[in-house]
Amino acid sequence: MSSIEKVVEGGYCVGCGACKVASRGAITIQSDSLGRFVPKLDGLSQQLLSEVDPVCPFSDASQDETVLGREIFGGKSLPHDERLGFYQSLYAGRITDSAFIERSSSGGLTTWLAAELLKAGLVDGVIHVGEPEHQSDRLVGYTVSENLQQLQSRTKSRYYTIEFSDVLASIRGNGRRYVFIGVPCFVKAMRLLSASDPVLKDQVLFHFALICGHLKTPAFAELLAWQLGVQPATLSRFDFRVKDPQQGASRYSVAAWADSGTTAKSGPAYKLYGSNWGHAFFQLKACDACDDVMGELGDVTFGDAWLPEYEKDWQGTNIVICRSSQLQDLLKQGVSSGAIQLDLISADQVAKSQDGNYRHRWDGLSLRAADAKRKGTWFPHKRIAPGSRHVDFFRKRVVRLRARIAEKSHTEFLAAKSKNDLSLFLAAMEPLTQQMRNIYDWSYRLNPDRLKKLLSPAFVMRKILSRLGM
Repeated sequence: MSSIEKVVEGGYCVGCGACKVASRGAITIQSDSLGRFVPKLDGLSQQLLSEVDPVCPFSDASQDETVLGREIFGGKSLPHDERLGFYQSLYAGRITDSAFIERSSSGGLTTWLAAELLKAGLVDGVIHVGEPEHQSDRLVGYTVSENLQQLQSRTKSRYYTIEFSDVLASIRGNGRRYVFIGVPCFVKAMRLLSASDPVLKDQVLFHFALICGHLKTPAFAELLAWQLGVQPATLSRFDFRVKDPQQGASRYSVAAWADSGTTAKSGPAYKLYGSNWGHAFFQLKACDACDDVMGELGDVTFGDAWLPEYEKDWQGTNIVICRSSQLQDLLKQGVSSGAIQLDLISADQVAKSQDGNYRHRWDGLSLRAADAKRKGTWFPHKRIAPGSRHVDFFRKRVVRLRARIAEKSHTEFLAAKSKNDLSLFLAAMEPLTQQMRNIYDWSYRLNPDRLKKLLSPAFVMRKILSRLGM
């Protein structure tokens, strides 16, 4: 059995569509009942499967991010950090256009830099995620923007399953040049495709990586919209991040539209059940086998600056990891013109902005791989070896429960939709989310540093004197 067959059989396919592109359409991609994209491999020759195996980002036949990163950036004498990959410069920043930044998800730099490439004539189009141009049963998909108006109308983060095979087929060989924007595993897939396809390599000149917590199925938007009063069957549009000037950057709202209505129903995301990313509702299983936190293969990587010094600003701030001199020059020109503002930051600050992501993708992956090895089930070969990282008692329970929650959320939401009864989903999931809250509560109570402080003589004496009114 080929590695790509093991990926699909084990549920580790992210649905990117690279195998379909590499097979020139011999492999088809279908959306399953949960809204996940899955390739159809039945009846294909082993020769064809062996040919497409190396372009699958989760296949053992594909090169890992360290090897690919060295091939792409290793000759540029760039610094390398195990957590970030290669880098030329590290920033936190945003655009200065206050009107446009309100319409962006974070600091607006991803769209700004893509627009600069278009304006400079360095690319003819941007391959990125946005609302479909034509009528579709999906709210989000890969599309191509060929001018600033199209690009700026398709801004913002979208937490939704997507695939790029149709878009790549539509542009392949047309003689035009593009920048590709995607989450780390999609950027890896594009790099692998380009390595085997000279036509695409000559066309896709830049790769922008987006830091990703995990990919979610369409059920995520449907669940939040349902709680706002928009039924899944009537949901026609969803805004995953609406900024609130009265809140910090992480306290954003969401908005949902029914059918083709012009009035949205909105509310704070953090007040809606299922919005807690730590619960991993509707997460793809592939995300449990990903160890690329910082989009190591992007010419530039963008993410949210989840750092105390930036998080309080409702407008949002980007983390920027630049690995390209050409893009670095555009960023510097943007600072000089006053279009953007950038602060130099350290590798430690960049890594700290994704503390939770490292715990899930590195520490958690080490445990998940070890669990799979112990059970004798296949798990993709990763740079993080099974059992190689220390995972404490409570973290082990978080990691394993998170996987159970993700798996159960898919089937329970499908059942609730079939009965048109949201309460069925809430009743099924609440015991698990309560269990997660209990684990975190006891982890805090029994934290060794906290207990050490509580039992220190100075702390005890202060408490005694306080009780005595002294």
